[in-house]
Amino acid sequence: MNRKFNEIYQEIYKNGISELTKLKNNRDISVTAFIILVIIVFILFVKSKLSFELMAIFGALLLISFYLYVRTSSTYRKAFKELVIQRIIYLYDPELEFDAKKGVSKMEYIESFFDGHFDRFHSEDFIQGKILDKYNFKMSQVKTEVEEVETDSDGNTHIETHTLFSGLFGIVEIKDSMIMKMDITSNNFLNKYHQNRIEVDSSEFEKNYDMFSTDKVRSMEIFTSDIIEEFNKFEEDTGYVMQIKVVPNRLYFRIACGDAFEAPALKGALSYDYLYKNFRMIDFPIHIISRIIENALDTRR
Repeated sequence: MNRKFNEIYQEIYKNGISELTKLKNNRDISVTAFIILVIIVFILFVKSKLSFELMAIFGALLLISFYLYVRTSSTYRKAFKELVIQRIIYLYDPELEFDAKKGVSKMEYIESFFDGHFDRFHSEDFIQGKILDKYNFKMSQVKTEVEEVETDSDGNTHIETHTLFSGLFGIVEIKDSMIMKMDITSNNFLNKYHQNRIEVDSSEFEKNYDMFSTDKVRSMEIFTSDIIEEFNKFEEDTGYVMQIKVVPNRLYFRIACGDAFEAPALKGALSYDYLYKNFRMIDFPIHIISRIIENALDTRR
């Protein structure tokens, strides 16, 4: 049985606060030292008071402090995923597996047709397991980028990289769950008069989402008012919407939340609000897709 977030938080806080606080303090000290050195060097350089010897000394100090910052940041980031994210996932469901270095494949993402062309693909923070003890589930952090040739005012061309998507992406194998082909996507005024668009009895949902299906009656049998309200609650808790695309035998989803499961840059390592937001990124997809599948099975003809 999945445990409530408060219970999970208390256990993580009790067992991880000491080590994480120490690692975060080391990271903060190293970045502060680097910034101070940069400021000192800049002031001395502007005032032309740096001899060759001093330049060499400060240059070496800058390199050392930058190296320490990178190292302490990497150690803190790795520890956060091991002591917090991996622990949240295990306490949420011991059957789920987590691997921070793995991710879904580029081909799996392409097959979802969420994006068209992209030039760069990166994936990490892989979570996999089963939904309702039967349906294979996987998700991970995904970032896609496009490269565009741009021309400046002098007529020179250069390549600019733009982020197309950054957030969580997942797949659920739904073979026998009888869910029809459909899409739930972010609200777009251009979709308002699409012939397959379904208007639901929730102004909050209509403000954030568009739902499409060729079988509107069947869709509303599955997407009941309580499920619609859970979508609304997720957006209220996190500020994000979850897109869903259902094709034969497979359900894809994604949340454009940026970098998930990363150590906070400014907040405390065990900030309640920050960890709750990360928890919701795990809990909501699993919970809401379970509800969708259960409704589809209960109402199938």
